[in-house]
Amino acid sequence: MLSFETCSLDVAFDNREAAVGKLVRAALHVTGHLDAIAAGIAAETGAAACAITLVTEHAVVAAGASGFNGWVRAARGMPAAWSPCRTVAHHDRPRVIDDLHEEPGGFLRMATVFPHLRSYAGIPLRADGHVVGAICVLDGRPGAFHEGTLRLLTAATSRVHHLIGIDTDQI
Repeated sequence: MLSFETCSLDVAFDNREAAVGKLVRAALHVTGHLDAIAAGIAAETGAAACAITLVTEHAVVAAGASGFNGWVRAARGMPAAWSPCRTVAHHDRPRVIDDLHEEPGGFLRMATVFPHLRSYAGIPLRADGHVVGAICVLDGRPGAFHEGTLRLLTAATSRVHHLIGIDTDQI
């Protein structure tokens, strides 16, 4: 048997999931501070809502959030398949969606999940060499975000990294 045949192909996945789990536990201790950062990002970008998310294979956890109501606020997250943050984390690249209601959906369309929110912009959040989540903003106006929004979100990552203990040398 060759040596590569004896190793798990799931090592990168397992390491990423472990990194996300570690950050979820760290974020629990600073949720109020992360919520304040999210409120500041929302104000700075002119967005109705902002979330600092940690993305696992099956769930998106809102480690910090501002502007959400109802079940999203109460649950502080949602199934990964329902969130555009999953796509940002999966593809490791920023994303702007001009109209969530026009997005094709799988089991559940974005218009159903976010009936009052139309625009989305998100950037990857990295830790321990993995994409572990996203920082995103949402708004009720279609086409509300652009490249400048992505630059503002990128600038906010250092505050988030510092607060939840992400070593910026490992990003």
